[in-house]
Amino acid sequence: MVLIETSAWLDFLYYNDHPLVDDYIDDLLKSNETIYTTPIILQEVLYGAKTDKEFKGLRADFQTFDKLVYSNQAEAAIRAADLYRKCRKQ
Repeated sequence: MVLIETSAWLDFLYYNDHPLVDDYIDDLLKSNETIYTTPIILQEVLYGAKTDKEFKGLRADFQTFDKLVYSNQAEAAIRAADLYRKCRKQ
């Protein structure tokens, strides 16, 4: 089970500034690993779509991932920020 956060997706899809991140995501997409996303990650990734075709393609691709949805979106945002901070410290 893997949750790929927004900045990793944006690098993979648009910037390719971090080859290790890009290779890791590419390997995950080719594997049988379960990839999760959240509504806010989906929203932020879709912000980057430059054309209608790209938007539709990303939307379709992300529909294949399992969703982590919280009934309390504020608590979800707090937990996501906490997870991001913990990962940043490593």
